[in-house]
Amino acid sequence: MPKIKLPEADLIRLRNFLGGLKDENDKKITQDDMAKALNYGDKKTIYRHVFDRNSQEVNSDTVELICKCFNIDLAQGVDLDLWEQLKRNVKAKNLTVKISYPPEFKSLIESRTKRFVGREFVTQAFDEFQKNNDRGYFTVLGEPGTGKSAIAANYVVNNPAICYFHIASQGNNTPEKFLNSIREQLIQHYKLSNVNSANLATLVNLVAEKLSSSESLVIVVDALDEVIQEVGAENILFLPRNLPQNVYFFLTRRHYRTDGERRLFTEVDTPQHELDLRQKMDISQDDIKKCIRLFLNEDEQFSPKLQLWLNRNSYSQDDFIKKVSERVVDNFVYLICLMDALTREQYTNFNLNDLPTTLKDYYDLHWERMGMNRPENIDKKKILYLFKEVKQKKGNIYDEFIVEIFTIDIDILDQVITEWYQYLREEENEDLIYYDFYHQSFFEYLTKRKELNSEQKIFREVNEALNRRWEQNDPDEYQFN
Repeated sequence: MPKIKLPEADLIRLRNFLGGLKDENDKKITQDDMAKALNYGDKKTIYRHVFDRNSQEVNSDTVELICKCFNIDLAQGVDLDLWEQLKRNVKAKNLTVKISYPPEFKSLIESRTKRFVGREFVTQAFDEFQKNNDRGYFTVLGEPGTGKSAIAANYVVNNPAICYFHIASQGNNTPEKFLNSIREQLIQHYKLSNVNSANLATLVNLVAEKLSSSESLVIVVDALDEVIQEVGAENILFLPRNLPQNVYFFLTRRHYRTDGERRLFTEVDTPQHELDLRQKMDISQDDIKKCIRLFLNEDEQFSPKLQLWLNRNSYSQDDFIKKVSERVVDNFVYLICLMDALTREQYTNFNLNDLPTTLKDYYDLHWERMGMNRPENIDKKKILYLFKEVKQKKGNIYDEFIVEIFTIDIDILDQVITEWYQYLREEENEDLIYYDFYHQSFFEYLTKRKELNSEQKIFREVNEALNRRWEQNDPDEYQFN
């Protein structure tokens, strides 16, 4: 929780300022009013976070949200330089005690947090859940592209936590691989012994015995919806129905289509809470606008090119932010892909009113703008379809092998990677470059294209070329996970 400790005089000044706020009708803004505006349930939380006279600390997120909700300038109540310095000190302190995350998730975590903004309401909700419950499961629900993985990654970066990120295209989405990774992390951090075959329930109970009364174990697990597990009576990933005291799971997943898909059940003493991002659309819209401003003004990679695009197309920043946020709504994947697209010559002159309102429809638009249906780009299309076919078979394929499969110049492969780099990820291993999908949603989009009558013939050609090459060469050239 982002608590900061102010000097006594500054603390009194801040509390007096917030306690004396009035609305536009000159009516006092009460703690009840604040709790209602922030969706905190009751004023007890506001009191505990801000006005508790037995505490010399305040919750910085709550203070800033109060000012934002009531359109108040925080500088009227506190020295902003001191405020920001104290916040940086807290963050630095948290970073020194955080648990190191596994190296296999390093690139994912860094990419998901590179342009992370906002989402404070998620961390606050989890803090409240921990404060009100001595154990339990906290789940963030969201549609594809709404930033669930980024939220999980940001929590791991800023808090001590064990973590696991399921990535279906990499084949790490089984209960066995999950347990092996979590077990290894717990052994390393908590010095457990003789647990090489222990199940998850045993492991968390052993860790709980080592925790002091002020400590807790948080295990972050991203993308439960990507887990491959036979349907049975067991919980997803065999998560324990009972958790020991001070043990919490921070989970993310897509929404279930039906209640029958539910895969997490607990006993009465292990509570669950679900935070549905669809119910926070207004806050998410504000975060989208923050992210757009970051792209326009702070991002070294995108800012100069986007400013040039704005000038060329006669858009002011405010108008650009308004039009883009209305189309993107709360989909951060859509936003990132769009910002990249606007820096390309295919979008030199583009009317923002033509932007679709769904990520899938945007993929269709981008597919056309990049000329993927033109005859001269047939090899580029085949390369993308090859990535999809290989990943669906849970395999890995490298650059030279791709060129040989289609007998094409490597420059064509380089063009595909350059033009679609926001959608693909390169990984180097023993001087070979392997390819993967950056977002599961684009993999799913290509899967749906396979169902189109006009594309079925090309998919057959891709598979025939792949199988011929596979039969003619050493199996080590084409690896299955």
